[in-house]
Amino acid sequence: MKKTIIRLTQKIFLYLLLFGATDPAMAIEEANTLPAHIQSFIWKSGSVSGLNYRYSSSGDLLPLSNFYAFRVDGNYIAQQSKEAQAFIQVLNQMPGQLGDQLQLGTLVPEFKTELKYLAPIYSIGVNSKWTLAIGIPVFHYKNAVQFSSYGSNVADIQKQAQGDISMLQQGFQNLNRSLTQEVQTLIKEQGYTIDNKNQWLLGDIQLASLFQIYETDSFKVLLKEILQLPTGPKDNPDDLLDLDFLGQTALDTQLALQKWVHPQISFFGKLSYKWIFPDHLKKRVPQDKSDIFPGPETAETVQRDPGDEASAEIKALFKPKSYLLLEAGTAYTQKAKETYKGGGTKNYALLNLEAASWTRLILGAELSTISWFKKKIFSIPLLLSYHFNDIFQGSNKERQTIHEISLSVFF
Repeated sequence: MKKTIIRLTQKIFLYLLLFGATDPAMAIEEANTLPAHIQSFIWKSGSVSGLNYRYSSSGDLLPLSNFYAFRVDGNYIAQQSKEAQAFIQVLNQMPGQLGDQLQLGTLVPEFKTELKYLAPIYSIGVNSKWTLAIGIPVFHYKNAVQFSSYGSNVADIQKQAQGDISMLQQGFQNLNRSLTQEVQTLIKEQGYTIDNKNQWLLGDIQLASLFQIYETDSFKVLLKEILQLPTGPKDNPDDLLDLDFLGQTALDTQLALQKWVHPQISFFGKLSYKWIFPDHLKKRVPQDKSDIFPGPETAETVQRDPGDEASAEIKALFKPKSYLLLEAGTAYTQKAKETYKGGGTKNYALLNLEAASWTRLILGAELSTISWFKKKIFSIPLLLSYHFNDIFQGSNKERQTIHEISLSVFF
């Protein structure tokens, strides 16, 4: 019974969106461009927590391990080999149909995930209405997984089993092996790596254009285009813990509006649509839903359509002092289903990921020395910002809480 061990429901993955991590805007975004010929350098540094939790399709927030826990019972064991099937049939011939009662246990993977990022961003005001920028994100990714199991009744079933049948003796000997050790053995046999991660990764470079469409003393309209280049590493089909959201080409179109209702108070709204371009990558294609760890022979190059995203954001901005700006708001994002196609006859739909949605809380504070610089009180015009971003509601989405500090210098 070589493969009485279970398989995870899908490749372990993290699909992440680091809101604003490489967006060439200040931590507190406004519908502004840089003055003509003014340059800025922004250094963003942030951490992402909450990744060990995920919102289910019904919106329940659950530990990530709940989505990958798998119960191994007699029916599953019988599907693994002819020997296993014969073993379960013998148990079912005994009083109480012991084969149907058999529970090898529930395997639970426990994740410990940490993610931090750095993003230097350079911007230049081409003229008074047009700004160009480039952002280069770098990620520090740590992840580890440990397996635990519970709920085995193998010892009880073995006590109830009658007869000195060599098949029973060998079968129970196999079942008494550690479930957690078996899954790690199977992972290696199938050519996967599940090594702990502690690495720095180059992300997908962002090129941005910001154009002031309309501007009055109390109202501004800004068009922003962000081109994402696939400079980050693509998904490795043999690595169960690598990041899954890098190496993609995308174009994010954003329309931002800002209305002042008082010299110190304004409202900001933004509509965004992100085209994530289809690409090709290597994946292991499962034979059916129970084939959670497809072997290396199933790997082939498939076409992926990651699914586009649409979002809406609204927030209020309050400037109690010339040097202080505060923000509070919310944003909603809807992501289309991720789909796969291939050139063979396999069921590539087994690789698909469901559509997702999430709602974020946005809070921020920004300290500016620009007014002090103009008065020659401070020698350098800069902005120091703190940004808080939290997914408090979602569907098919990892929980994310982002704390970000950014420093902007103008010259």
